[in-house]
Amino acid sequence: MEEEIINANLSRIEWSEQYLNELIEQLDILFYSLQINQELVSGLNDTDNPDVSAQYRALNHIRESLSSQFYTNTRKIDELTLYMHDSQKAITGDFSNSGTVYPLHIENNAWKRLLHEPVNINFKQSVRAYVILRERLGL
Repeated sequence: MEEEIINANLSRIEWSEQYLNELIEQLDILFYSLQINQELVSGLNDTDNPDVSAQYRALNHIRESLSSQFYTNTRKIDELTLYMHDSQKAITGDFSNSGTVYPLHIENNAWKRLLHEPVNINFKQSVRAYVILRERLGL
């Protein structure tokens, strides 16, 4: 009887491992698709452009890109936030605030690990959710 329970638990662990590996692979695809979007990456530099029309075009494209990726992945994520370290701003896509731009100081929250070292992927449990951080490596 004990061996059956152990085998059942080992089987559940293997299924969990497989599920988490698939989830991480899908999140990798999400992150990479954002990183290879040249219009998005170049638009990040225009968010503080003195030319208001360039700023509007950049923010509109960023908003559309984040919203598209968010709604494509709603079964996996509850919120998608793009953090721009140079300007210390974040743009969030979720069910209620797609495209909201706000200042984000990362010294005192889940993002603070990015200040000290490159972070590949980071799961942080909060009261009602997990926060997944991914840093673009090699920049």
